Amino acid sequence: VPTDPDRALYLETDTYELLVGRVIRRSGRGDELIETCLAMLGTPDMSPSQELLEALATTVNAWAGEPSPENRAAQLLSATCRDVRYEPALRAAYERYRAEPEQTFERRLNTPPTWQVRLPHRHWILLFLARTLGNLESPASVDTLLASLVPELNEARHGRPDPAEPNVHLLQMEATPCWRAAAAWALGRIGQRRAVPTLLDVVANLDNAVDTRYAAAEALGMIADPESSSAIRQLALEYPEISVRRALLEACE
Repeated sequence: VPTDPDRALYLETDTYELLVGRVIRRSGRGDELIETCLAMLGTPDMSPSQELLEALATTVNAWAGEPSPENRAAQLLSATCRDVRYEPALRAAYERYRAEPEQTFERRLNTPPTWQVRLPHRHWILLFLARTLGNLESPASVDTLLASLVPELNEARHGRPDPAEPNVHLLQMEATPCWRAAAAWALGRIGQRRAVPTLLDVVANLDNAVDTRYAAAEALGMIADPESSSAIRQLALEYPEISVRRALLEACE
């Protein structure tokens, strides 16, 4: 599985990762890899393989930077783990990284050497672990994911970049990728209707990043709660962004 973070921004597990995960599970080493990945992320009482620990620690520096071994472990979990028995350990790992302080990190396009760095790990790990929890579709994960979507965690709290600057696409610097978008997507996969009020609030709050609001709109469509249809349509009527508005209208359908 390539380690270039630029190709790993999908909220869902991409087709290549799905294929690799299937091969690993059918090889008979799926549980061995999952336990090794969880051990890498600090989960006690796992039985890691030294061989696989070394493989996970072998990451390749790409244009966007080099992921940490923990980042790699979380990515492989999202591709491989489909066994709900691991949900408590995955949820606990997610909560541990959520509790970590945000890392300070800055990159600028006009100084390319600064890109060749070890990437901060917290938000990447949260994205991959949220993706894994979504893949498991366990209702036990809902409260943890909802806690990631509280208003005070909005992405605008980092400030808003000048749209005239070339760095504008690095909207959140260390906050890239939008790990909260992955939490919203995972709630859609799980499909519990009690997530609907929070998802509606996420879409309505323009201090949330576009990625996060769009994922919440898509999640409303995945949950498909008929009682929320009128609220979704009302939200879509004068929504200021076409992409999110279209996702809301598709959710109504």
